[in-house]
Amino acid sequence: MTYQFKSITDCEAHALTQPQTGTNTSPLKMTHDGLPDGIKPLAITDLLESLRGKLQLRDEDLAYLRLMMRKLRREDFLPGRICVVWESVTHIADQLGLLTRQINRIEQRLIRADLIAKTSSGNGFRFGRRRADGVIEIAAGINFAPLINRMPDIIAYHRLTTVAANQLKTSRRTAADLIAQIRALKADEALRAARAALPRLRPSEINDLKKIEAVIDALEAILADFSTTTGQTVEAARSDSLDRPYTKTVINTKTCTRAENEERPSRNVRTTPAQVHELASEQFAEILTMYKDGIEPGQAMSWRVICTAAADFAQMQGISGADWANWPRTHEGVQKRPHFMRVLLCA
Repeated sequence: MTYQFKSITDCEAHALTQPQTGTNTSPLKMTHDGLPDGIKPLAITDLLESLRGKLQLRDEDLAYLRLMMRKLRREDFLPGRICVVWESVTHIADQLGLLTRQINRIEQRLIRADLIAKTSSGNGFRFGRRRADGVIEIAAGINFAPLINRMPDIIAYHRLTTVAANQLKTSRRTAADLIAQIRALKADEALRAARAALPRLRPSEINDLKKIEAVIDALEAILADFSTTTGQTVEAARSDSLDRPYTKTVINTKTCTRAENEERPSRNVRTTPAQVHELASEQFAEILTMYKDGIEPGQAMSWRVICTAAADFAQMQGISGADWANWPRTHEGVQKRPHFMRVLLCA
């Protein structure tokens, strides 16, 4: 959006909000609503860089934005303020080592992305004036109100993509762990069945979350079938992204007797995901809510969300993903993991 006016006097007469005929039919709001709590101005470009694919930003676009952010003052980002850089195109081009026409193209791309708006005088002159207290009272140049007002949506999308990326990474580890267990069976038929589900046996090559979850389901079934066939212990253990908690504390083997089965106590009590959310510490409950909104928006709390969040929260507490994944591989680990889950809920 390019907005033009004839002179500084026109600006002072509040003509800044009036677009020139033929450029844009909607008025430009010079002031903005302020940054969300906890977001610093210099963090804006980091967020944009993490979403560069979604926003279709190039390297030179990000370099331009970083330069412009450094030219603004912290108080320019306060609600109700004007946030404008009025430096000339020539000067900006010199600082970035680019041509003026390249700067013009960058600004046009950012305008189309609704990240900036451009205001100028009739001859394209950029200018601005600050009061004695540093507040911009009038300016014509590159206005960052569109970007600042979009920051809540940008942050929400960044969190969503972060959750999805973490879940994909967790699922890849789960699949790799299952493949390792299938290899340990030393059964050619089991390995052939695994290759039918994942030909190259490389979970890192899968970038689609639904696809890798389908592969995990297939690998779990293969492991269960062939572990029973070979008489080996069937481990109910999975890595970080369990769809349900561990509720069995007894490892079943092919040699179990009927008498032993009859002696096992009945466990009919089940903890629901909603109860876990309710009993969680304030910090972990907040993380659970964020993960639920990112993974299963609009749905009730599920074990899938809880286990994914717990795995990442464990890393935040200094427990590596490898330690988390390896604990359930022994009987002792199976006993420890429910206890550790309780520790997380109280952390």
